[in-house]
Amino acid sequence: MCGATREHDTPPPSPFRGSGDEDETLEPDEVVVDDDGMVLEEVETLEEGPPPEDEDDDMDAAAAEEEEPVEDMSRLTLDGHKGSAFCVAVSQAGDAPLIASGGEDDCARVWRADTGALVLTTSGHKDSVTQVAFSSDGKLLAAGDMAGLVQVYRVPGGEKVWEFDTGLDLTWLAWHSVAPALLAGTQDGQGWMWRIPRGDTKTLASHGSAWSKAALLADGAHLLAGYEDGSARLWQLRSGQPVQQFSGAAAHSSPVTCAAAHRDNVLLATGAMDGWVRLYSATSGKLLTTLAAAPDAGASTDADDDEEGGPQCVEAAAFAPTETPLLATGTVGGVLTLWDATAQRARHRLSDLSGVTCLRWTADGTRLLVGCLDGEVVEVDARAGGVVRRLTSVPSSVLDMELTADGKAAVVAMDDGKVRLFDLTQPAAT
Repeated sequence: MCGATREHDTPPPSPFRGSGDEDETLEPDEVVVDDDGMVLEEVETLEEGPPPEDEDDDMDAAAAEEEEPVEDMSRLTLDGHKGSAFCVAVSQAGDAPLIASGGEDDCARVWRADTGALVLTTSGHKDSVTQVAFSSDGKLLAAGDMAGLVQVYRVPGGEKVWEFDTGLDLTWLAWHSVAPALLAGTQDGQGWMWRIPRGDTKTLASHGSAWSKAALLADGAHLLAGYEDGSARLWQLRSGQPVQQFSGAAAHSSPVTCAAAHRDNVLLATGAMDGWVRLYSATSGKLLTTLAAAPDAGASTDADDDEEGGPQCVEAAAFAPTETPLLATGTVGGVLTLWDATAQRARHRLSDLSGVTCLRWTADGTRLLVGCLDGEVVEVDARAGGVVRRLTSVPSSVLDMELTADGKAAVVAMDDGKVRLFDLTQPAAT
């Protein structure tokens, strides 16, 4: 469901330049491959007998009376969508930060982060808007709906400058990190690249399986894409050709649900519905190891879990924006793991979350913000592995989250249709 900070002096090349004859090589592979370092936990099970006869209603009523109200710790609440708010994006361009959101009401909305004023509501979408993204310069907003219509607006003015209907279910959308290029993936497995606002189009050919998730590498020249058949491909954007294919024995046995790339442009990661994370080398094209993101990874025999994702499903994966390859993964069942990707072992694991929906690192890589199914945003100390604070608002699922560029606030889209902003500068309660 659910950006990495660029820390390079040289801007990456535009994928729309001619390919030429120059060699494009990735950094040498320095990943150390040790023995399998999976860390498994013993899960204590409690024997639970049936409730006393005819006392179910009394027990529910008593529990409701004893339940304490959830404290709303958000600094700002943006109320406009009807139905769920599925996605959110943040821009720092202009005289004030802008927040964009997409919702079940077939529109995207743009708000001022300082005042909460609504400055734009899009129109013309045919289905729920599940993808919103600001261009790298913050001047353009892209919004995509489930039916495949993509619109681009100039912000904050609201002028529509381009639109394209793929005619297919849209599964992923993002801007290039520097070039005015919009990238997307669709249900038929095809990838798309558009130069905005001219509309020049390139496609990345499908191999017959739906495109699920993707991650743009820090070099701006390559894109990691994950697919519903469990495979992944590393694409060279300039040529529109795959340079690595992770399939067969190297692929997952279930659909890919998340993808991540380390800033060294070498280490790649994908997570899947079966609870496993796979680490790949972008240079050698080899599978480096598999990691169990959940203690019961691969144990489910429920067909519904294979199709929709059970508790072991890896919902999110993200590398810290640091030289040390620290990888965070989170499952629907509420297991958060911080992995030392070089040593291929778990450094810290938290198993008491309600269910992880999205992960966002702070720019310095010292803290991780975790969006959860119960509506909490949990701040984790990456070094110690402990919870710094739990930010609450209402018991409604966090569906997407972004941090402001200065790292001072977390902006979340929630299932109750509202967008909330949490202040991260206040000291955590002791």
